[in-house]
Amino acid sequence: MSITVVLYSHDSVGLGHARRNRALAHALAADLPRLTGQPVRGLLIAGHPDATADSLPPGWDWLVLPGFTRTAEGYASRNLDVSNGRLTALRSSTAAAAIKAMSPDLFIADRHPFGVDEELLDSLKWLRSQGTRCVLGMREVLDSPAAARAEWDRIGGASAAAEFYHAVWVYGDPSVYNPITSGEIPAPLATRTRFT
Repeated sequence: MSITVVLYSHDSVGLGHARRNRALAHALAADLPRLTGQPVRGLLIAGHPDATADSLPPGWDWLVLPGFTRTAEGYASRNLDVSNGRLTALRSSTAAAAIKAMSPDLFIADRHPFGVDEELLDSLKWLRSQGTRCVLGMREVLDSPAAARAEWDRIGGASAAAEFYHAVWVYGDPSVYNPITSGEIPAPLATRTRFT
């Protein structure tokens, strides 16, 4: 038996999210077998083809979704000549099929709890029905507190994310910067937050 992990990053701007997930994959592959006595395998779902240039631990691989890019108006297809709605549907169904096929013990999403245009929502509902542990990974500085609050409001508030995520991992030192005290991570998620 092995522990199965799926990590997701939407990667609409660059490779920062995918690189964080890659570093996390290496850490999990090194530490979980020692802690649990079980091997670990995993899949990284990314939205930028250049993400695959970086190596992964043995037993891990990449799934690259057709890409979104960030524009002044929101999101747009990076290359594929389809509407945003069709691109979201394609990304959502592809990610859902992979997540169901992997049937992970642990799911980690980087920064955006529901992905682009809620593309992860169906997958999160399925993961919840399976009892999968879900973690929202966050960098320590998200944005200005006002911008972070507006972003939480756009997705239905932190309580909406709390319905699906068991924990929030902040990749940083709270003595340097604490997104809980700044208000960037709201109260419904504060008690679930751990600094790594």
